Amino acid sequence: EVWARGFNEYGQLGIGNNDDQNKWIKSFTREKVINIVCGRYNTMILTEKGEVWATGRNYYGQLGIGNNVDQNKWVKSKIKEKVIDIVCGALYTMIITEKGEVWATGDNDKGQLGIGNNKRQYAWIKSFTQASGLIDVDGKEILYTKCEENKVINIVYGNDYTMIITKKGEVWATGDNKYGQLGIGNNEDHTSYYKWVKCKIKEKVIDIVCGGCYTMVLTEKGEVWATGLNGCGQLGIGNNEDQNI
Repeated sequence: EVWARGFNEYGQLGIGNNDDQNKWIKSFTREKVINIVCGRYNTMILTEKGEVWATGRNYYGQLGIGNNVDQNKWVKSKIKEKVIDIVCGALYTMIITEKGEVWATGDNDKGQLGIGNNKRQYAWIKSFTQASGLIDVDGKEILYTKCEENKVINIVYGNDYTMIITKKGEVWATGDNKYGQLGIGNNEDHTSYYKWVKCKIKEKVIDIVCGGCYTMVLTEKGEVWATGLNGCGQLGIGNNEDQNI
């Protein structure tokens, strides 16, 4: 079961009204829940059956229900695939399906959904698959072979950009790259990528985290690599210079 309390202006608690709560209140009891994630003002849950339910702010389409109407009751998100993981950016949502594919919905002004454009999405759309719109660091289009090693196993997000890891240990990125946070060897004139781009790291990656505008990865060897904004020394490389690879 899901219980909730706190700020509820947009219905993010999923209790049927928009009143703030200072005590715990039952929110979702329909099915067994295995994961909960929160965006800025929306909440998403993943059930044991692989279904996604949503509530709260939906102005950008981040609930994935086919419209941009806010919800204060849990509504089943319109995705037919079985979902195994879910993450929320501030104003957008991404999921990993049982097939190892990534679907996305919501805000996309910097290309953070990785769908080849910067148009906002109100319903789930395929983002990263093994047969669509992938490009390598030299700008050449890649057609991924469908196999177990190419499945996506993790998604993380920073400010308007998204990073994924495949089972093979490769890192792919999309979205804002002003500070080199995508780790693709350039800042692309302070613009954004709209398609997934393979990152320039040759080591096998097992984990990844994003700060606001910088990214850190953990390799199979136990080493940490970093890229992006470094004005406060957040990359830990002995200077304050931004990095793009």
